Amino acid sequence: MKTNKWLILIFLLLPLIFTACSTKTVEEDAKSIPVEVMKVETTTIAKDHYTMGKLSASEEVNVSSQARGTVKNVYFNEGNRVSKGVTLYTLDNGDLINDVNLSKGKLDKAVEDAKLKLHDAQTNFKNNEILYQAEAISRSNYDQALLAYNQAKLNYELAEKERDLNYKSLDAAVNDTIIKSPIDGIVSQRNIQPGEMNTTVDFVIVNLSPIVVKTNVSEDLINRISLGDEVKVIIQSGSKDEYSGKVSSINQLE
Repeated sequence: MKTNKWLILIFLLLPLIFTACSTKTVEEDAKSIPVEVMKVETTTIAKDHYTMGKLSASEEVNVSSQARGTVKNVYFNEGNRVSKGVTLYTLDNGDLINDVNLSKGKLDKAVEDAKLKLHDAQTNFKNNEILYQAEAISRSNYDQALLAYNQAKLNYELAEKERDLNYKSLDAAVNDTIIKSPIDGIVSQRNIQPGEMNTTVDFVIVNLSPIVVKTNVSEDLINRISLGDEVKVIIQSGSKDEYSGKVSSINQLE
């Protein structure tokens, strides 16, 4: 409003100066003070509104493991920047890995045994097929050889499926002891130490790009705000630098 006041003052003073000059004599006009006349134009005056807000991360993720165990290694501290997929910490999984390898060995052996039985059944069937074509064996012997071959083939396929399915669950159990960051961000909390049991929330990772500012405004101001409006933000506890932002959401409080 200071600019408005100054414009009003200019409009009021200029006529007074001209009226005084018109009553002077010719001699006095020679001694009059020169007056510079400026063109007055209308313009838009910006009006700033200030409010306090709360900073928050655009994304915040609690990190924990589905497995319970003793923490073996921790690779990051609070304040460290992490990338998606990087290992944050591991649990002691030595015994688990031994059990997993033992189970995988049994599954592999079952597949190998089924494969050998399939090979024998296939060889026997081919021999019986030749004999049957030569009318050296009965149809019943041929059908039995074919049935044994088909059953051996099915058993081999089932053994492979069971191995692959169990491999996935065994690998998942090991992966649960190697905990990785689900997002790019910064470690805001680290709640574990090597040698301790893991918790329900071992790490908290926040994404500060962008930062979200939440603030409340009065009802008479809300109608002047639109999505996409540019705003300026100053972080009082920081460097006092001014940051640019845009209105991304407008919600009415209950």
